[in-house]
Amino acid sequence: MFSIYRKNQGYAILLCVLFAFILGIMTPSIFKHLIFISDTFINLLKFCSLPIILTSLVVTIGTLVEPIQLKNIAKNSIIYIIISEILAVTIGLLIFNLIDISSGTNYKFLLNQSTEAVIHTNDSIDINQIFNYIFTSNIFSSLVKYDVLPIVVCSIMLGITCALNPKSAKPMLDLFISIR
Repeated sequence: MFSIYRKNQGYAILLCVLFAFILGIMTPSIFKHLIFISDTFINLLKFCSLPIILTSLVVTIGTLVEPIQLKNIAKNSIIYIIISEILAVTIGLLIFNLIDISSGTNYKFLLNQSTEAVIHTNDSIDINQIFNYIFTSNIFSSLVKYDVLPIVVCSIMLGITCALNPKSAKPMLDLFISIR
């Protein structure tokens, strides 16, 4: 019996996911008391993702031999980000236009709410706040708050520093390699 399950484990998982999806749509009250499981799962993903991001960036950039390699990695990353953003926006627009979400919407209420939101917002963009957010003074507070952008910037700067000083950075790179 167990060997049959082992052979068809992928199908069993897919069947369970589909069954849970259908149950969640038909009777969502069944899963209300299990919300702690989804919260725990998301927290564990966050807990695991930040060290992976930090160590991967530091090791990848820190072990580069030539600075031109960093240029190629940055170029390929930017191309990848642009293509993925275009795909995400295209998929979002297709779904938005295929599904009519406007039925039963109170437009007057939305108009009043958006007008109040515009009145209470600050129009000025403070470049100082942006740079203080990106180049944080305390990387550990960014880790606690799960601010990914300062962590990525700090990882890139640490990786560049390790790449420029390979002999003195070897113990640190060995540590990050062992964590990764």
